[in-house]
Amino acid sequence: MVAAYNRAELLVQAVQSALVQGGADIEVVVSDDCSPDNSVDRLRALGDPRVRINAQPKNVGVWQNWTAALDMARGEFVVFLGDDDFLGDGFIEAHLSAFERNPQVSAVFSELEDRPADGGVSKFYKPSIPVGVPSKASDLVEGLLRGDFFFGAAMFRRELAQTIWRGTHQDGMVADWGLILGLATTKGTTITACNDCRYIKRIHPVRLSSKYMEVSDLLWRVCERFSSRCEDPAHRRLLIHRSVMERVTLSRHFAALGDMSKCRSILTSCLRLTSPRMAVISQWIQAFLWPGRVMRTARAQRGLV
Repeated sequence: MVAAYNRAELLVQAVQSALVQGGADIEVVVSDDCSPDNSVDRLRALGDPRVRINAQPKNVGVWQNWTAALDMARGEFVVFLGDDDFLGDGFIEAHLSAFERNPQVSAVFSELEDRPADGGVSKFYKPSIPVGVPSKASDLVEGLLRGDFFFGAAMFRRELAQTIWRGTHQDGMVADWGLILGLATTKGTTITACNDCRYIKRIHPVRLSSKYMEVSDLLWRVCERFSSRCEDPAHRRLLIHRSVMERVTLSRHFAALGDMSKCRSILTSCLRLTSPRMAVISQWIQAFLWPGRVMRTARAQRGLV
């Protein structure tokens, strides 16, 4: 399943990386969010009957576009493929083999490669669970916070993925976190990992924008929401801590924009949420005593002049 918007060239590469996979009957469902480029025409030009296209009549946003793709899916298993990412060789076959060996698991995770779109050194992440051995889905919590798990580098049972996804509407742009944390907090679910395959995720240069502010805002909310669902106290604490740190990041975004009043307000809310940590206290003190330095540092960190 591919949720696409305005990346025609990369979208074709993503779709082709799925079409060349072996080991199964494959369909590629693409939902295009009313792209102003020629994305839909490029897909139709492929002439492959395995590609099914949903062209949104108007822009509906990332969550609804992913939902449309997921609703169209008919296979027993599903993979979320970004329109600027691609699947490595043997991705589908390796995941299906893991399901065949472990028919009780709900999802299979594989390696992730973060490949900078503008060049540079790639980073690699391996699932922090044993290969080919069923593990508790709750293990996803720690791994997600470390960056070991990504929803694209996985294959899910379609019906379960659709059920969990319906509850991620409020998560918007970070519905991928909502999906994984939803799986982690669903009782009775198990997961496993496979090797010898990789999901390649293109990483774009980060600059301050409303998108990144929205991501930070949504991440603290989804972590806080799922912290109350965790049965493991340690996992609950980890999610609360991540929630606080995402709020700190959001405060720095506002500082970079020169809105120190909003920056201070968010930092103050962090102190109320959890037992004070030195990092948060330090940020809070600096925001009041040295606002100019905080603004300059925040802008420099985000590549702003």
